[in-house]
Amino acid sequence: MASQAHPVIETVNKADALATRFNEIHQATLPHIDALLGIQPDTPAAEEHHAVLREGLAHMESVTNEMTELLYRYEVYLAPNTTPNMHSFNPQQALAHVSDIFNGYQTELINKREALADYTCEEIDLNEFARRWYSMDEVEQNRKQGMDDLADLLAGF
Repeated sequence: MASQAHPVIETVNKADALATRFNEIHQATLPHIDALLGIQPDTPAAEEHHAVLREGLAHMESVTNEMTELLYRYEVYLAPNTTPNMHSFNPQQALAHVSDIFNGYQTELINKREALADYTCEEIDLNEFARRWYSMDEVEQNRKQGMDDLADLLAGF
């Protein structure tokens, strides 16, 4: 009989896949930022790149929605005493770390939306927009800390 992975371990694996997808979508938008830096604003070509960025935001939002749904699916494990701690493995703590990582992605999505809005409203210039779009500081900070913490938690499992 094949042993099934603990639902929290499955959640962590799915969380990692969703985070990877978000990062891939973001990376796919970067050539369009570079292209904008090399062309005149207010041209049809610039608008085509803006449309791709808006589409990228929609895809990133879809991924963050999936992240939220994933956590809700396993919300029962966040309740105290629903699953015994096995070999010092605490499912509530593991899911809390996943939630923190997801919060970084949601914050980054908001940052990208605000950057695009600020740029299209001419509140920031193209260089500032590009800097803000390229930046993934929230994700990097939360992901590194969260993954380190998760690795420590899962090591005892």
